[in-house]
Amino acid sequence: MQRLYQLDMTLAVKHGLANRSELAALEQPLVPIEEGIDLYLKEVRRPEALGGLSPSSGDRYERALKRFCQFLGGTSISHWNQVDRDVIDAYLDWNVDEEFAPSTYRVDLGIPRQLINHLIEIRRLPESHRFKVSIEKIHQSTTYCWLPAEVMAQVEHCRSIRDLNWLADVIVGLASTGLRISELLSLTWKDFRLDESQIVITNESSFPVPGRSGRSRQTKSRRSRTFPIEPQLRQVLDTLGGGPSDVRVFRTAVGYDVTYQHVRGQFIRWVRTPLTARFPTPAGEPKGFVDGLFHSYRHFFCSTCANSRVPEEVVMKWLGQASVEMVRYYYHLHNAESQR
Repeated sequence: MQRLYQLDMTLAVKHGLANRSELAALEQPLVPIEEGIDLYLKEVRRPEALGGLSPSSGDRYERALKRFCQFLGGTSISHWNQVDRDVIDAYLDWNVDEEFAPSTYRVDLGIPRQLINHLIEIRRLPESHRFKVSIEKIHQSTTYCWLPAEVMAQVEHCRSIRDLNWLADVIVGLASTGLRISELLSLTWKDFRLDESQIVITNESSFPVPGRSGRSRQTKSRRSRTFPIEPQLRQVLDTLGGGPSDVRVFRTAVGYDVTYQHVRGQFIRWVRTPLTARFPTPAGEPKGFVDGLFHSYRHFFCSTCANSRVPEEVVMKWLGQASVEMVRYYYHLHNAESQR
């Protein structure tokens, strides 16, 4: 009876009366949705030294797959053998109204297809099940880029309040290095080669660090990088006066390590909110000062480098796995302005 049903399904697919995925489910050993997810997460959560992802990336993949399961809950699909391009296209359409950041949309929505490719590689699905899905690449980031006057106003505002001097230091650090907020807050005095006026960020994810407690530092690119200390940051460092090599540089007014949640809350409450009226969003612009946050300093740094004619390739190395589109956008913008 099974063979007869399979023959009927083959003819139905041939004449466009049934989906190819339904026939594939009959021809191959079935891979239940949950089993496929477990197999893939086991792969991505391998130790990083063996090619696995970071714990935070593994969590992101798991969240993305849970969302895919929510979508499948409204269908009759129960096995990965049934998931084909039509299903993924339907999933993309299902997410259209969600407020994803462009990079999130492109990366997270592509994870189910990556899972399918993994099942093919471990021979749980046939090679014929491989397919491509085109997710339009966003060439311009939606992150707001601070203007020089806005950054200067933020620093001056913090300096005018004694208990916010530490926050002014953080802002100067972000604006003059282009570092991610997590990277800046993890800097210790040993990362600064003051005699050479350089910052050295070492990726420690693949080897143990003697004497260091907790998780080792991991850069997003998994590579170490070196870049110069700008004069504004050097002034901050000289004022702080140095410290033991393993002590973090950026600390609160009472000497505690700065956490992301703390600096975010303090920045929004004491800097962005009070200054928003001074820098209103221009008419017709989708975003403005009120939308800026820590990644905005990364864009500001890139824009500053473009205006200072720092070679594009050098900036990419300094930023470490920076979006090529983001860097090129500001360099293209600078070239266009210089030709006016």
